[in-house]
Amino acid sequence: MRFGRILMGSALLGAGLLVAPGVAEAAPAAGSCVGGAFRGQPSSGARVSPRQTIRLQLSVEVTGGPVAGCSRDVLLSGPVSFVAAGPSGAYWPATSFGPMAEVDWSGGFPAGTRLHGTITLKVPATAASGAVITATSGSAVTYTVR
Repeated sequence: MRFGRILMGSALLGAGLLVAPGVAEAAPAAGSCVGGAFRGQPSSGARVSPRQTIRLQLSVEVTGGPVAGCSRDVLLSGPVSFVAAGPSGAYWPATSFGPMAEVDWSGGFPAGTRLHGTITLKVPATAASGAVITATSGSAVTYTVR
């Protein structure tokens, strides 16, 4: 009699194991790309000259789970034009001259990954003295033309 109870308990446990793997194998929750550091070179608040180059360094961190890709928008105002994108990111569309740039990282990234990209801008030769240039991506960096 005792033997029968053990078998019955094992059968129920076995049935439970048949159901459990489907739940355990569910896809992990989708992650998200959270904005991290946003810095400019020269530093925010600097005075810049016509024809000067400004480099905006962007970073994001993947949190919550894996992602297929990340992007980060940068809103621009003032007299600037795109020159190039950095080694790990590319703005879109490539021929745009403002007011927005997008740094885009494609590929699968696990949670915890930190991504970095750079957008390079050029102050036009015709920029008026006193004009203010602002780049915003979560935080803002500003420059004043000399």
